[in-house]
Order: sequence, then structure tokens, then C-alpha cells
Amino acid sequence: MSRYALDDIRRQAEALGPWFHNIDLGGVATAPEHFLGDYPAVKWRRFGHALPADLRGRTVLDIGCNGGFYSIEMKRRGAARVL
Repeated sequence: MSRYALDDIRRQAEALGPWFHNIDLGGVATAPEHFLGDYPAVKWRRFGHALPADLRGRTVLDIGCNGGFYSIEMKRRGAARVL
């Protein structure tokens, strides 16, 4: 997979907007002015510690994935597949 420059990521995120979830895409926030603040990261901080930090090689099922925030977090923790 190629590595995108921040300007490329920013342009693509803006083209796909407006975003509801504020997702950090390698330093580019998708909804920095969200009316709930850093949502849903603020929710994630409440329970993220309850999930394994290392999900390498695992398959994760994200039921009701909505905007994909939690799916992205599972990939960041190394999940091989997120469904």
C-alpha cells in the first residue's frame, strides 16, 4: 500500500465530507469542529482499556460499525481482519 502525503489525505477527506466521526487519519482530523468535541475518541477512552492492546492475527467482528471508527481502532491494534 502506498503512503499518502498529509495534503493528499486532507484533500480526500474534505472531498468525502462532511464527516460525523472525528477520525484521525495519520494526523488529519476528519471532523475537527465536531459539536461533541473529539467524538467518538472521547467514548473510546472510557472503554478502550477493556480490549486487548494486541490483536495481531485476530479477526474482529464490529457489529453495528456505523462510521467505522471502532473498526479502524481494531486495525490500529493489529487485527488481521475486521468484519
